[in-house]
Amino acid sequence: MNNEFNKQLMLDNISYLLKETGKKIGELENDAGVSPGYISRISKEGNAKPGIDFIINVADSLNVSINTLLNVDLAEMTP
Repeated sequence: MNNEFNKQLMLDNISYLLKETGKKIGELENDAGVSPGYISRISKEGNAKPGIDFIINVADSLNVSINTLLNVDLAEMTP
């Protein structure tokens, strides 16, 4: 099992879940307790890693487990 943090997989899953739920990125950032544009900034900064509070709040807001958010390629699971 690979325990390495995969930021791109997490961001891809966030994008996928936002589309599926119809939630806006600004709503998610608000729910997660981060500033507007935070997700965009961490996606552009190569070595930026989000904090655990952000990950917990995002998973909660999108109704997925932390494990699913970080380790499962959700786009690959759908037909």
